Amino acid sequence: YTDREFGITDNVSYSRGLESLVDSLANEEGGASVPIRIKTFLDWADNTAPMIASPLETFMESLLFASINRATFQLPDLQGQPSVFFDENLSCSRLFEISSLAPCFCGKFQRVFSPSDGFCFNRLQHSLLGYSGPTLMIIKAVSGGVFGAFTTSQWRESPSFYGNSDMFLFRLEPQLKVFRPIEEAKQTKLSKNYMYFNSRATAKGAVNGLGFGGTMEKPRLFISETFEGCEAGTFDYTFEPGPLLASEWDRYFDIEDIEVWGIGTEEILSDALKQRNQQQGITASNARKAQMVDKSALLCDFSAGFMENKMFSHQAHVSQRTDINISSNAGAYSSDVEVSRCEA
Repeated sequence: YTDREFGITDNVSYSRGLESLVDSLANEEGGASVPIRIKTFLDWADNTAPMIASPLETFMESLLFASINRATFQLPDLQGQPSVFFDENLSCSRLFEISSLAPCFCGKFQRVFSPSDGFCFNRLQHSLLGYSGPTLMIIKAVSGGVFGAFTTSQWRESPSFYGNSDMFLFRLEPQLKVFRPIEEAKQTKLSKNYMYFNSRATAKGAVNGLGFGGTMEKPRLFISETFEGCEAGTFDYTFEPGPLLASEWDRYFDIEDIEVWGIGTEEILSDALKQRNQQQGITASNARKAQMVDKSALLCDFSAGFMENKMFSHQAHVSQRTDINISSNAGAYSSDVEVSRCEA
């Protein structure tokens, strides 16, 4: 039954997804052996898995109204694209978890970045800058744990924070947790520090890398330019508290795998990719202009005699030495001094 209704072909993977949700719910009440109060369930569903009612509704409708045509709950559509996080063994369980986090996660997924594009910050930057649609970033740490961030703002280079309250941080392993922006009543002046993307560090205090929450000096989640020595804290003034890494006592980690997926309808994905391609075109054009300026400046220096003066200024120094002769043949040197060879 579940295979037919939810499009799931692996019952074991499907069970893993349910177990992860159940463990997350039980943790809210204090343990698996403690009865779950209705208020705890409703609060958990509202904060962690707001889409959990969708598959339950499909389930009940199938039992009671099997003969009526209706829209069924849909897992995210990867459109046949390969992934290090959604392989054959984990695809159903992780997709089921993710689809319960936000309504838009039930749409189409477009891979924006993966390690196959080049496992370095420069390639990540090239893939993201300009992309204007919602994105899901998933990270696996070498030390363990799978976590990430959901964003809805266009990716852009900025030494300061930007973004909006639609984004959130999450952890998939070892246990599902979602860290949404804190309630408005509890917000401070630091509660708008959603995200930043900076590779230049031109501003005072700016850090090279990609960050979410916290401050420039102590971000909640930070990805360094080397993918090593990254940071994942448990508290900041933008998102709800809780550990992103497998151990709440850890703060630093190295990245083993990272992927970014664009999410939405075909129109949203198409427009977002178009915006990114335009940004890549602007970046390439600026790079070409910078190269032309450098070449022009070099030619000007030659024309003015600056480069020649610098390149051959050493001749004026050696001409004063009696032990070195300057040949008129291309300025070659000959020395009258016997050079001794040092032997190790």
